[in-house]
Amino acid sequence: MILTELLAWFLVFALAYTIIYYLADFLIDQLKDFSHQWNVSPIVSGILILGIDLEESIVSSLAAVNNLPYLALGNLIGNTVIAIAISFGLPALFMTFKMEPLPRFYLLTLIVLGGTTVLSTIFPQYLLVIGLIHIILFILYFIYTIHLQQHHDDTLKTTKLEPYQEMTIEEEDETREMKVNNNDRELLGWLLLAKIIGSLVLIFLAGELLVLSAENIMITLNVDESFFGLVVMAFVTNVEEFWLIVKAIQKHQVTLGVSAEVGKILWNMSLVYGTSSILLQQFTYKPVMMHGALIMLLGTLLLALSIHYQKLSKLQALLFLGALLTFMSLNVRSLLIP
Repeated sequence: MILTELLAWFLVFALAYTIIYYLADFLIDQLKDFSHQWNVSPIVSGILILGIDLEESIVSSLAAVNNLPYLALGNLIGNTVIAIAISFGLPALFMTFKMEPLPRFYLLTLIVLGGTTVLSTIFPQYLLVIGLIHIILFILYFIYTIHLQQHHDDTLKTTKLEPYQEMTIEEEDETREMKVNNNDRELLGWLLLAKIIGSLVLIFLAGELLVLSAENIMITLNVDESFFGLVVMAFVTNVEEFWLIVKAIQKHQVTLGVSAEVGKILWNMSLVYGTSSILLQQFTYKPVMMHGALIMLLGTLLLALSIHYQKLSKLQALLFLGALLTFMSLNVRSLLIP
């Protein structure tokens, strides 16, 4: 009976994993076509579309509402450390790719968010103020991204307006044909957007199924809860991010993949961390929270430097993974030695 149940959950896990693998491939193709169709910058597509992390938003917000500060904020800190290690560290160990530079504004925002997060764990009595700062940073990077798209649109305008002249019959026919083509183009753009939204929803649902099956496998095997939470769930909840960036590298859409991962970190550490902090207002100081935040700050600093210099070496990849192992060992130690 137990063996049958275990086999069933393993099949569910494999199915969910396969769905995410192929949907990541499909999603990158659709986003590439969408960016071309609507003249959307790949950076904007990554930051504003793929950069939204609903799963972490829901978990941390609900934890904050229920006054669980270490789950609400610790989840975001831990997920950032894990996301950097899995999404950038693992691919860099086995794949060679060159990163395109992102605007410095995003990289500086990453570092500032890392610094203020550390401060929030050292001085939890000022959590409300720091939460407001994070919300302000979210608004600023959102406005900056919209401005970036406007700048992208301006650079695509290669033709200048000419003085008005009477059109010939042939020119009028060409104008009418262009209007028809534009209508078809707009319809295709909306279809691509629907496919992207559908893919994101399916990836989210497959991710939830992956987590559910992994949880049941661990319960059936009677695996220790701390190992399950810190090791198994750490990797399972970041499977989508890992395959998205791998597929982006394979399809020579590195900018889109990197922007998506940076966008998720910015989303979680600005909007979600800020909102959770405002809801909580304060919590009791715990060294393990500060240590985790310091590791996160070092990770974001190294990531920002890697993107700025457009290089991610195997040594840097090992540093990312080393930071993850250090983070996990500190958390296991805090469980064993209260």
